[in-house]
Amino acid sequence: MKCMRWLMCVLVLACGTEAAIPQWSTAQLSQGRRHLAASSAGDKAIFAGGYDGRDNSSRVDIYDASNDSWSTASLSQEREWLAAASAGGKVFFGGGWSYSNGLSNVVDIYDITGNTWATGSLSLARNHVGAASWGGKVFFAGGSVSVSGQNYTDVVDIYDTATNAWSTATLSQAREGAQGASAGGSVLFGGGHAGSVSDVVDIWDTVSNTWSTGTLSQGRSGLVASSAGDKVFFAGGYTSAGVYSDVVDIYDTVSKTWSVASLSHGRDRLAAASVGGKVFFAGGYDGYGACDIVDIYDTITNNWSTATLSQGRYWLAATAVGDQALFGGGYTSDFIYSNVVDIYVPEPVTLSLLGFCGLALLRSPRRPWRDKA
Repeated sequence: MKCMRWLMCVLVLACGTEAAIPQWSTAQLSQGRRHLAASSAGDKAIFAGGYDGRDNSSRVDIYDASNDSWSTASLSQEREWLAAASAGGKVFFGGGWSYSNGLSNVVDIYDITGNTWATGSLSLARNHVGAASWGGKVFFAGGSVSVSGQNYTDVVDIYDTATNAWSTATLSQAREGAQGASAGGSVLFGGGHAGSVSDVVDIWDTVSNTWSTGTLSQGRSGLVASSAGDKVFFAGGYTSAGVYSDVVDIYDTVSKTWSVASLSHGRDRLAAASVGGKVFFAGGYDGYGACDIVDIYDTITNNWSTATLSQGRYWLAATAVGDQALFGGGYTSDFIYSNVVDIYVPEPVTLSLLGFCGLALLRSPRRPWRDKA
């Protein structure tokens, strides 16, 4: 073992590369809540809205990765079940529902450059909307247009940050809870619920400006979507058979093909983010309680690993900024509206640090590496 550690250090020093030791830390939102939304632009990650156990929230927590600081702001209208996406240096929070205002068509728009807020309007008030962005355009797709959740829409509201204009399109199937992500010039909305769970994936091609459809290997609601490189991932969810799914459907936007992988644990109501070539699927509900599991897929090595949140929870929100992935808020098995933010960052070990610590590394066979993955 000593020889192997010596060889690893020599190789790192000889190649002039950096090693990365993933670190997990925690922070706190200013208000514990579930059903919130998150997105990021530039150096800022934003968590907005939700439900705090007493009322719907207008609270916005803003993390500035450039100076590791937090600040707060307010949405123009309190609400939960809203959707978030970013484009053109702006972050958009659209739709949702509140006790006081019912279904919302409000879009709160945060400009990170001017640190200013503006508002827009969806063509139709609704909640459980899917959101994604690509090429300066933001998409809000589908949703529920009734409080009872029995009426669904196929409307896609599209905002172009270059022209500041709104337009509309339609999904192939009206539904709520479709999850959106984009990669390789394609914007996808998959799964959801339309009276029964859906396996439909609507795909917009940004080059041809046309829509097509695909199919998940397993229809489900309560799933989550993310992307890394040229691939889009749809993970977890709840099936028509009442199963908490571990399925991950992966769409390759280059080859236009699908493949399937598995989470370590089936669950719905999880959150996803990607950073540094890794995709994170965190938290969720497995039928017994809130999960603290984080499944991590490395797009470079094609390997899966796991880590653990500091607190198991579902209905949390996730986003990434810089080299950090953040998982904030949610609801615990102890009925707590969480204000916890778990933060992942791969911290580089520089050559000078390796040179300084090399002897200690070789002499310590029980080096307490903190890589939970």
